[in-house]
Amino acid sequence: MNGGLIENCQNKGTLDANMYTGGIVGVMEGGTVKCCVNNGNLKGATELGGIVGQGAANGNVEYCYNTGEITCIGFGGGGIGGALYDTFKIENCYSTGAVSGESSPWMGSPHAIISDAGTGTVSNCYFVQELASVDDDKATAKTAEEMKSADMLATLNGTGGNNYFVADSKNINNGLPVLYWQAKTTTGIKMLEDNVQFDLTIDGNTVSSNKNVSVYTLDGRQVATGFRMTLGKGTYILKADGGVRKVSIR
Repeated sequence: MNGGLIENCQNKGTLDANMYTGGIVGVMEGGTVKCCVNNGNLKGATELGGIVGQGAANGNVEYCYNTGEITCIGFGGGGIGGALYDTFKIENCYSTGAVSGESSPWMGSPHAIISDAGTGTVSNCYFVQELASVDDDKATAKTAEEMKSADMLATLNGTGGNNYFVADSKNINNGLPVLYWQAKTTTGIKMLEDNVQFDLTIDGNTVSSNKNVSVYTLDGRQVATGFRMTLGKGTYILKADGGVRKVSIR
């Protein structure tokens, strides 16, 4: 990544790689990763992080968190960033994932947020020490119960009046803070009645309609809207003008 923005993204997949491995970005030289989460377990050799493997130049990671296990078989592992360089910043993030790895005078030791390699900066970041298994002098250790408090939400969101982190009211993260977009799961679907109030054409995994259609997963999460959409495999609820259709893509 050499610039731009990655926002509101989530990784749940397991990664087994070599150098410069991250749950969201491998190598990041500029740009911003914002409001992203890694839940997948990661394994790699050097510069391995829950969000970014190697961060350099003037890039930044903000309002992100990691719950995945970070296993660095080499050097430079961290719950959020593997290693930082230049003026790279990690701000307003937290990690609960267990971090393990080897130590090196050049590539640093594994830590809860970032390894101690490089020259980047970390501010307003936190970790649950009993879960992370390692410490981090660039961040603040909290207990799981402290992380669940309303005060902790205000602290994570910083001083700008943001509400990126919200309470885990649906228990999708064991009561720990989640991102605002994760909490938006209600859709107004009360019941499912398959009817034909709008035309629908399916060609492979491309769905077309004569009306603007909103697409939801079965758990009520909106994933697309429009007149023509390409969907992954799965079963979806489509709504348009009061009509509801159920569609399975195989």
